[in-house]
Amino acid sequence: MLVLFFRLWELGWKHFRHLESLDYSENKQAYFSNNHTTWWPWVKKHILLAPLGKKRHNREIRLSSAVNIGTLPSRFHTVLLGCYYLSNFIYCMMLDYSNPNRYEVLAELRGRTGMIAAVNMIPLIILAGRNNPLIRMLKISFDTYNLLHRWIGRIFVLEALIHTLAWTIDEVASDGWAGVSSKITSDPFIGCGTAGVTAAFLILITSPSAVRHAYYETFLNAHIIFAMVTVLVVLVHCQKGQLPQVPYIQTVIVLWSLDRLARVARNIWYNCSYKAGFTKATVECLPGDACRVTLHLPRHVIIYPGSHAYIRFLNVRPWDSHPFSIAMTKDVSRSPELPSVEKPGKLILDRSKLRTDVSFIIHAQTGWTRQLHTKGLEYSPRRVTAYALFEGPYQGNHSLDSYGTVLLFAGSSGISHQLPFLTHLLSGHAAGTVATRRITLVWIVRDVEHLEWVRPYMDEILKLPSRKEILTIKLFITRPHNPREIISPSSTVQMYPGRPNVRLLTETVVKERVGAMCVTVCGPGSLADNVREAVRDSQDVGVVDFIEESFTW
Repeated sequence: MLVLFFRLWELGWKHFRHLESLDYSENKQAYFSNNHTTWWPWVKKHILLAPLGKKRHNREIRLSSAVNIGTLPSRFHTVLLGCYYLSNFIYCMMLDYSNPNRYEVLAELRGRTGMIAAVNMIPLIILAGRNNPLIRMLKISFDTYNLLHRWIGRIFVLEALIHTLAWTIDEVASDGWAGVSSKITSDPFIGCGTAGVTAAFLILITSPSAVRHAYYETFLNAHIIFAMVTVLVVLVHCQKGQLPQVPYIQTVIVLWSLDRLARVARNIWYNCSYKAGFTKATVECLPGDACRVTLHLPRHVIIYPGSHAYIRFLNVRPWDSHPFSIAMTKDVSRSPELPSVEKPGKLILDRSKLRTDVSFIIHAQTGWTRQLHTKGLEYSPRRVTAYALFEGPYQGNHSLDSYGTVLLFAGSSGISHQLPFLTHLLSGHAAGTVATRRITLVWIVRDVEHLEWVRPYMDEILKLPSRKEILTIKLFITRPHNPREIISPSSTVQMYPGRPNVRLLTETVVKERVGAMCVTVCGPGSLADNVREAVRDSQDVGVVDFIEESFTW
């Protein structure tokens, strides 16, 4: 509830700032560029934006080139999870220790751990869902909820194990190990409980980051199966014992079913049309082991900047779906007639006669993305058309319309996340609907040929009105074949060999900012951590917000 009230206040303030900043005068935004308290910048710097330690947050902790053990939660997430764990511990430990019968105390512990484990299953299933309503309500990313899901899952398994251990100790004291074995095999109440905790334990031991990253598809399928088994047998366990936790488990089943139904509904609605048929995809292989994938949806879809979607190809491991940032959208007419209705003074598009093309940049790594790239190479001229499924759009919660200055960092294919913001803000500036007066895009790529990934999109962006007035693009080529060949085409599109000095770039833009400033980053974990550090160091200078887009699985 505290986060909810904070988000409501934050959204209200941004809306007010947006309205007040629509005046084209830069002086109008001067008030919003400065801090008006000392405590709020301190909170942002040392709690909300702070990594757990000194710097590392989204950069993976690698044991070797093939094995990593995941990322670290932020300082705020650590505090939040610490309070959550502490509340669970206090609830479980508030027992009647004055009771001289230790087995009765143990039975009380068994009841409390069973109760709180059942309760934890509700947030556990909500936070795992792609259609989690809290994402839009609180403007918190799925990646953050996925982090909370993993940690709540760990305490759920721990409580289930303690619940089982407490029963086992009591049963051994009463009837010995023979009694334990007999009840597990002959009593459905005990048997289902044992099956549930076994499935939960299997989830725990197959979920470490090293396993997830090495065998992600196997992990995901096993995770879903074990979770279904856990929920179903725990429901039977509670029903057989006539326990009060039955409504909790039923709620879990309903929530899980609603998420799955929503996903099926999305797939049917966005990919099937009686008039236009089914979604088809064009896969075009690009230099640098990348693919430009364009999904031709049969319907018109409204997609906000910062959105991502899951893609599934029917001829490339159709049981797999993976999330990718949406790089560009284009509305196309489904009929030869102009899909518009004329009204005095303006032209209104008839969306019923439009469909949407959605484009992605997919950098081939291993597994599914590598197979997709290989499939495209089999055809000439490195282009293939296939049936596909589009599941989304998800997120797109962050609005940059109220910021006078926007600094966008992108690493490699992370440019996909930033392009829609560029298009939206430039179009909004020309129409007078956004507060943005200065935009700087910093894109880091390995080779010059990687620029080809977004050439058609950039050509459209560079033609937008007022682009030269407010947009500066800085391209950094980290491994050029010949550094002398890196020549800036203009003063607003600059190219440099090597890696950028993130801190210096951020400080320069902060000094020249207009109004409130937002820094966003989408790219490798090391880049995100460098940008986060630079933004934290700028909190004392003025209003500088930070948004990180990441997919940590």
